[in-house]
Amino acid sequence: MPWFCPACATPNPTPRGNAPAACAACGAPLADGASPAWRAGTGGETGRARLRLAILLAPLLILAVTLAGFGARAWVEERRLARHYARAEDAAAAGRIPAAIAAYAAAGGHRDAADRRAALLAPYRRGYLDGVAALEAGRHDAAIAALQPVARDLPRYEDAAARLGEARAGHLDALRRAATTAEADEDWLAAERAWVLVAAADPDGDATAHLANLQRHRAPLLYARDRALYLAAPDGSGERLVTDAVPVAWPTWNPDKTRIAFVSHDPAGPDFDGVLYVVDPDGRRLTRLDRWVHPSQWPVWSPDGTRLAFTSFARFDFARNQGAIGVRVVDVATGRPTDLTAGRLNYAGSPTWAPDGRRLGFVSRQVGYDPRSEIGIVLGKGDAFVLDLDSGAWTNATRGRIPDIWRAAWAPVGERLLLVERRWGGWSEPDALGLQILDAATGTLRPIAAGLPSVGLPAWSPDGSRLAFVAGPRTLRLRHADGGERRITLPVDLTGVLAWSPDGGALLAAGDLGRDSYLVTADGSVPPAKLALEYDIGGRDGGGAAPPQWGARNQPAPFAAPTVGGTGWDHAGASPPVETGAVRGAR
Repeated sequence: MPWFCPACATPNPTPRGNAPAACAACGAPLADGASPAWRAGTGGETGRARLRLAILLAPLLILAVTLAGFGARAWVEERRLARHYARAEDAAAAGRIPAAIAAYAAAGGHRDAADRRAALLAPYRRGYLDGVAALEAGRHDAAIAALQPVARDLPRYEDAAARLGEARAGHLDALRRAATTAEADEDWLAAERAWVLVAAADPDGDATAHLANLQRHRAPLLYARDRALYLAAPDGSGERLVTDAVPVAWPTWNPDKTRIAFVSHDPAGPDFDGVLYVVDPDGRRLTRLDRWVHPSQWPVWSPDGTRLAFTSFARFDFARNQGAIGVRVVDVATGRPTDLTAGRLNYAGSPTWAPDGRRLGFVSRQVGYDPRSEIGIVLGKGDAFVLDLDSGAWTNATRGRIPDIWRAAWAPVGERLLLVERRWGGWSEPDALGLQILDAATGTLRPIAAGLPSVGLPAWSPDGSRLAFVAGPRTLRLRHADGGERRITLPVDLTGVLAWSPDGGALLAAGDLGRDSYLVTADGSVPPAKLALEYDIGGRDGGGAAPPQWGARNQPAPFAAPTVGGTGWDHAGASPPVETGAVRGAR
């Protein structure tokens, strides 16, 4: 049995004799390998084997622990990439394409993230390349249309934002040139359209002031003379024939002044058989939409320019003097009419659109039959109604509070409805008229004028901040939303028909019986200016009249820039402005 050094665990040869031996390695006294010290200190050969095994396995254990750490981190990373991939799939399914592209990029090499990201980027790549090609070809509007979605959704993609800026600058220059040329040609409608687009694209430049001045003094009026439709500036310059193909009465602009609606009535035909037409300002696309339209009232455009509302005699039997007079709406694109009041009311008229285009206000009256009246009926008490076009729900907004209601006109913004009441006088006393404002949301009524001997058709300013009406033969009254009022007495009798300038800064008051009309500034800064306008004043009942119109009645505010679609261009959105060549308009 070898001797063992208890100090350094080194085996030593058995010493000779009985003399104490010292360890050859460390010099410590040795112990007999069979002694208790040996067995207690090392556990024998088994202990030594275990010690050697531990020394051999230590690196392997360290390696195993290290590999386990790397595996845990890889598992965590894979979970992170999977979460990004799942977010990308959710975003793509919801149509949030930019978010999906970013999430697929964060997913790295997880599954097919790279391929899916490339597929989503492909349309933007095509848009970018198309935009660059259009820009280099000088087609700035096409470049804007192609580059705008790229710059909006992926601002850092290539140099899309810079290219879009170049396209907008080039388009703005082209619009300015078109506007200047149109003014030189006295093509006031084309000039107004071009300056509207310039002002929208460059709101901080000088175009806004120039546009306001042009709309005040040169924006074209719409009127008929000898039953032919014309455009001209307020001073008569630049007059152009639109159409004389059919007799024209009560012409009215659509909201962005790209189309004109009017009523055509054959004097030799039935009294209440007006035919509704629309036409482009250059006389093209003259389209017949419906017949039996009230011949003495304007048709009314919806705020988006897609529909026309009007009073209709289509369900009235003139042979037997009975039936229903109602409100109809026709879709301009398809020509499809819809009777909104048939089967529920015997008389409904004076339709007016809410600013949201989803509701329609109108007046309804009780009906009695009298063979001595012009069409065999007499009108009794009435109310103002509001119809929700989406749900078909009706609301009686006045509930008997204005029994002599006559006309209704919704303000261009908000929930205010102007209601005109007319109490018919006899042979010895005049009619009595009054005006009230109805809050369509709360039903609250607020009187603003009463006991008027006569009143024309009130007109809201384009922004809805003011209301103008003629009270008496020569007095023009301008009432502000805060209740303040300004009165102007003019030197001639007036028809009562008023037209606001597109900028809302002036009014045209039409003279009666061919007398001079007057241009009045809303703030009174300039004395009224006389205008020599010739237009059809129509018969006593208003049939055949074609008073001048400056902008759309009940037009939305602010005045929207024109588009190819005719519904207004949001220059910050995805729709491009019109082609420069199309801005010239009425040529």
